[in-house]
Amino acid sequence: MKNIIYLLLIIVSVLVVSCKKSSDSKNETITPSQIEQLNKCPLLVVNNPQGKAINKFEYTLGRIKRIVSNDSSETSVIFSYNAKNQIEKMDVKTPKAQDNFFVNYYYDASNKINKTKTTVQGIEILNNEVIYEGEKISKINGVFTVFGYTVKSVTRVEYKVYTKIEGEPDLLTFEGVGYDTKLQIYPEGYRTMALGFVGLANNFFAFFGENNPNQTKVYDENGKLDELTEIVYEYGKNNLPSKGTKTVTKDGKKTNLVVSYIFNCN
Repeated sequence: MKNIIYLLLIIVSVLVVSCKKSSDSKNETITPSQIEQLNKCPLLVVNNPQGKAINKFEYTLGRIKRIVSNDSSETSVIFSYNAKNQIEKMDVKTPKAQDNFFVNYYYDASNKINKTKTTVQGIEILNNEVIYEGEKISKINGVFTVFGYTVKSVTRVEYKVYTKIEGEPDLLTFEGVGYDTKLQIYPEGYRTMALGFVGLANNFFAFFGENNPNQTKVYDENGKLDELTEIVYEYGKNNLPSKGTKTVTKDGKKTNLVVSYIFNCN
């Protein structure tokens, strides 16, 4: 039961889009020219060293429509929009139909997400209430209904991500240690989608900030360090990364992966 709830907690925490932290106080601010450049050159593909796509991004009318992720198997995420051009539904398709789910997003009068509802196999299992301090998310209150049980949770955001199940202590789940000075290259929909099905220890939180991560930590369901990721970017023309060298330390072992980034420059 606890493992299922922790799996779903990631869907709660996925909305920490306001997280931003830099390890260097002298970092430059993001300029309008950087924003304009990325608008002209949206990210299209992230390839592994063998040239196989790890992530593919499909756009319609200038907005993200579909994201396909390939690891051991293929998962696709399809976005639906409302009349205000806001994401109102995210449909997640996996090789196993029983693992599919969708999330509905709801907005307040100032067009900020204030509620989400997650449905699996026709059953609504998770409702979130998003609380803001100014423009930034401060916490998310969740109510789970699983196998006849109802459990409340709180996700607290303060440059780190903490989760708390009712009756349990706060647990640190993600920490963004360092970021570069460039505008986040992943599309907005990527930072909005709930990829909780990959499990607690993942680095998707790293891409919800304003900049690109170069050092992150993720923690297991006991709040202990599970994975350290360090990324060194190489920038090509248009001030966009052409390559990223990722070093992951897990269980005392280091794994290196070099990825290439392909942008669709208009």
